[in-house]
Formats: sequence, structure tokens, C-alpha cells
Amino acid sequence: MKAKTTFFYAYIVDYIAIGQGPTGKATTYFNTNAQSYGNESELEYQFVKNFFLTGTLAFTRAQKETTDELHDADMGEISPLTGTLGLRWEMDGIYALVYNEFADKQKFVDTDMQESATAAWNTWNAGFGIEKETFGVHFAANNLLNRGYTEHLQYNRDPFTSGTKVPQPGTNFQLSASYRLQ
Repeated sequence: MKAKTTFFYAYIVDYIAIGQGPTGKATTYFNTNAQSYGNESELEYQFVKNFFLTGTLAFTRAQKETTDELHDADMGEISPLTGTLGLRWEMDGIYALVYNEFADKQKFVDTDMQESATAAWNTWNAGFGIEKETFGVHFAANNLLNRGYTEHLQYNRDPFTSGTKVPQPGTNFQLSASYRLQ
């Protein structure tokens, strides 16, 4: 079993926050202090020969000090709780995998930046490939159930003025190949 976890904390002096100017019609910038903390974790467990259970989890919480101009303590552009849970088969450089990718709803949004909450979502993805010493070929099929969802931060912006949320693609496919010169 392989496991890795990282905890972090940052205190930011003179964080540049985005907000509305005195008229409420113009975007402007303000200095304030802020802090962020969170965790990133990974797990890989081989439960039988060539089969692995894999998972990731990431969480960040970030807040800024409020001022006369900045009314919302939540910092903008922070992802919600996200992760993956999957099953991978691997043997002699050949692999196949299936995994679920998910994100919790994001309710800690910066209303000073005109962000709005996003719903939770999850997708099922699969792939297979060959990875040898000098070359690799990989195929992936993403969002197999053709689920409609919007990721946090996926806005159509006129910079920093939140607009329409941009939906993520339905079922899509990727094929890639690589070759390493030695």
C-alpha cells in the first residue's frame, strides 16, 4: 500500500482581492490579509496481483479579512472538496482503469467577485494503454454517462465579472502517443 498526505497552511500579507468600486459598477483591487489551509491525499492499495484500488482527495479553505470594501470573507477561485476513486489493472507496461471523479458543491464563494455556488458532480471515466521504455500509447473515455455538470471556476468572464457558467463536455475521447529519444 502506498499512501501520501500533505497538510498546508499559508498566511498571506497584502493579498490582492477583487471587488466592486464605490459606484458598484467598476471592478477594482484591494489589499487585505488572508489565510488558506487544506489537505491533499493519495492512496494506492494492491488487493490482488495486478489490481490496484486508487484514490485521491483534496480540500482547500481560504478566507480573507473583510474591510469596508470587502464584505465577504471567502476568497475567490478556490476549488471545493474534490477527488477520485478508481480501479486499475496493470501488467508488463499494459494497463486498464476505470474511475469516478467527483467534486462537492462549492458554497464558499467570493460574492465580492460576484461568484456563485456550483452544484456537486461526479463522472465515470475509463482508459487503457501501453507504457514501455521508449514509447507509450494511451486511450481515455471521459464522462461515460454523458452527465451535464459545471466545474467551479468555469465562468465566461469579461475579466473578473462572472457571467454564464460554462458546461463541461459530455462523453469525450482522448488518444495520445509518446516517444522518448534515448
